[in-house]
Parts: sequence; structure tokens; C-alpha cells
Amino acid sequence: MKWVNKPSKEVLATSARMHQKICAIIICATKPCQPVACSQKAFP
Repeated sequence: MKWVNKPSKEVLATSARMHQKICAIIICATKPCQPVACSQKAFP
């Protein structure tokens, strides 16, 4: 398996899920916890 600079779809999907998780933690820490997905506007 060769390392390539272009991230695979799986890597992008994983980082997107992690990003949503992080944003959910931030949202829950700053206001009443809601199951809100991370939006580009709120978290550029």
C-alpha cells in the first residue's frame, strides 16, 4: 500500500465525522445540548 497525497473518500468521510463530533462537543459546551450537525457558517 502506497501513501498518496490525495486523501481517499474514506479519510474525508472520517474527518468529516470527527469534525461534526468536535462541533457537537463545542455546541453542547456553549449552549443547551442539541443534536446539531456542524455547519460551515458556525464553524468555518
